[in-house]
Amino acid sequence: MKTYFKFLSLFSTVILIPNLALSECQCPEKPSLTQAVKDASVVFAGRVTNIRKSALRQGQLEVRFSILKYLSGDIDGNKPELVVVFTPEELGTCGLKFVSEQDYLVFASGNPANLKTTSCTRTAALDISQEDVKALEAR
Repeated sequence: MKTYFKFLSLFSTVILIPNLALSECQCPEKPSLTQAVKDASVVFAGRVTNIRKSALRQGQLEVRFSILKYLSGDIDGNKPELVVVFTPEELGTCGLKFVSEQDYLVFASGNPANLKTTSCTRTAALDISQEDVKALEAR
């Protein structure tokens, strides 16, 4: 019986713990503003108008924003009034918890059909991102 429990303990250490580590978000420090802008395809201030599970991208949330202001870049040469950004559904996989009707400063990367952001970017509520906004406007 002792051998069985030792085996079970070893099995869960070898199999289960690495799987837990894979599901945890592990970001380096938040990037500097300069690096965050460089890494992003577009940076904007926007209001969340809709949040839903993505029908096409498993494990992703589709977050719709009404643009308040573009601060860097554009969407394929345009500046549309509405933008969709994807983020992982789970906080443990670096997803962001967005709240409907709240304003955010969003650093999104990718192409226009697949803009994404994670908790590893500088994306944050607009009210706590005013220093970043001022610095971006001064560029």
